Amino acid sequence: MALEELHADDNCLSIGDIHMVTVIEQPQRRAWKVREYCQELPFSKSQIHEFIATGVVESVKIGGSRLILTPPSELIERAKAKR
Repeated sequence: MALEELHADDNCLSIGDIHMVTVIEQPQRRAWKVREYCQELPFSKSQIHEFIATGVVESVKIGGSRLILTPPSELIERAKAKR
């Protein structure tokens, strides 16, 4: 194979008719601030705080920040399972 047949750009390497794409996985998020959690789900801040108080979602307080450790997708799956 001639070197001129090898083409590369950002996330794709082409060798003749063969194209290889590099898939870059984003790291899984582990914590959300209450405001961020509200943006991902259709709940108000007060509802999220109620979920925290009743143990529906796991959270920790670090300094003055409350961080939610339960992924939003897990909360959605639990709600679906209760139907």
